[in-house]
Amino acid sequence: MTLEELETFLCIARVGGFTEASRRLNRSQPAISRRVHELERSLGAALFERSGRRVALTEAGLALLPYAEAVLASVRDAERAVRDASAGGNARTLSLVIVGTLADSHIVDALRTFESRFPQVEVELRTATSREVSALVRGGEATMGLRYFPDPDPRLESIPSARSGSWSCCPPPTPSPPPACPTCAPSRASAG
Repeated sequence: MTLEELETFLCIARVGGFTEASRRLNRSQPAISRRVHELERSLGAALFERSGRRVALTEAGLALLPYAEAVLASVRDAERAVRDASAGGNARTLSLVIVGTLADSHIVDALRTFESRFPQVEVELRTATSREVSALVRGGEATMGLRYFPDPDPRLESIPSARSGSWSCCPPPTPSPPPACPTCAPSRASAG
C-alpha cells in the first residue's frame, strides 16, 4: 500500500469515478486503474463496485476510507511541520477551503485583517463545494472550511458563522497531551 494508491482511492471515492479522478490527479485512466488494482490486491478486497462510469464504495472501501483520510492528513501535517520548522519555527500555514459563492468582500476583508495581524502565517485559499469542503478538512488538506449547512460527521466540528447560512467546519479540538508521567521524570536522588 502506497501513499499514491491511498490518494487515488480517496480521490475516486470523493468524485465518484475513475475518469474524473484521473483528470484531477493529472494521471491517465489506466494509471489510476492500476493503482486501485494494486491497492485492492495488497488488501485482498475489492474497494469499489463499478457501475458503468460511476463507482460506489464496497464495505471494504467504506472501512478503509477513514483510515486513508487519517494517513494522508498525518502526512500533510508532517510536511507542514517540517516546512514551518525549516522556516525558523516562526512560519505557520492556514489552509482555508470555502464554497465559492461564500467568497465575498467580507471574507476578503477578514483575510486581509488576519494577514496584517499575523504576518508570519501563510494563508492558502481554495474553493470547493460544501461536500468537498468537508472532505478536504477531514482529509487534512485544509485546516478549516466554510460551507453551507452543518456537517453531521462527528469527525468535524461545525460552528455557525456570523453570516447567515454559512458554517465553519474544522477538526474537533485535540485534547491536551497528558501530563508527563511522574515515574518517568528523573528522581531527585538521581539528579543530585
